[in-house]
Amino acid sequence: MKISLFLLKFIVIIVLFLFLYNNQSLDFTILKELHSNPSTISFAIALMVLSTTLAGIRLLVILKILGIHVTALRSIGVTFIGHLSANVALGPLFSEVVRLTYLFGNSKRGLSHALSALLIDKLLGMAGLLMVITGIIVIFAENATLASPNNTELLSLMIGVFLSIIIVIFFSPAIMSKLSIFLQKFGKVKWSQQAQELSAALRNFQTLPTKTFFVFLLMILTHMVSMGANVYFCLQISNYLVRAEGFAIATALAQLSNALPISPAGLGVGETVFDAVCRLFAGNEITYGFASLFLALRVLSVVSGLPALIFILTLRVKQNKS
Repeated sequence: MKISLFLLKFIVIIVLFLFLYNNQSLDFTILKELHSNPSTISFAIALMVLSTTLAGIRLLVILKILGIHVTALRSIGVTFIGHLSANVALGPLFSEVVRLTYLFGNSKRGLSHALSALLIDKLLGMAGLLMVITGIIVIFAENATLASPNNTELLSLMIGVFLSIIIVIFFSPAIMSKLSIFLQKFGKVKWSQQAQELSAALRNFQTLPTKTFFVFLLMILTHMVSMGANVYFCLQISNYLVRAEGFAIATALAQLSNALPISPAGLGVGETVFDAVCRLFAGNEITYGFASLFLALRVLSVVSGLPALIFILTLRVKQNKS
């Protein structure tokens, strides 16, 4: 069953790329021309590396808020490893498994805290991306493309999702406390105790406002740097064929679509979404391989994640017996 599902996902990739090629959205000559823009590529990769480093610091602060103590080097290293595995392996879920393994190994103590830390980090990552997109839409609302009724509905949806994520994180201590009581009634004492401990740890987000504010600041900064890398690269390679806000929204929505379990690492899905949004801003009559731009961004993202190889060699998977 798993093999057939995996093969089906690869078929999806083939179908999507054939669609993009037939639609003149896939132009491999763009990829061949990358070597003629070394300064553009180097600067974009440098920004991507900085963004991943900031994400590692964000994870470190979240872990400290939850009372989980790891070194900054391990937190940043694990983030790079997760970033690389998400781009070249089986996608976001596999990436989280890898991050969990390198952070905590086979340790069962505090596993619920660890899972919660990674979940909160992922949710905040999504919330930050939505916040950046929302900000772009609000700032450039006078743009006719952004002012259409459909995009107003999209803006409302993104704001709703963002607020929902923040509310879930804010009320998570109360939710876990209620869950603890519920589990205790059914005789699940051990699970109830873990839920209660987790509730106390999550409450630190409310009792440590400075660190919580720092997490939110890093959340926004991480995506601003990442977005800057993507937009700068797209503008330079395409000779400003689409305005900056168009490329920003296109890359953000494409990155969100990568999380959908449709194809391995979202390959083909992100390219299709990116192409559709870019055409919306540029005009459907323009013939350009927008999908190739996002494919090039994937390549740069993989290259920016190569420091993970150093961390894989230097960071040992924890083998705690607790």
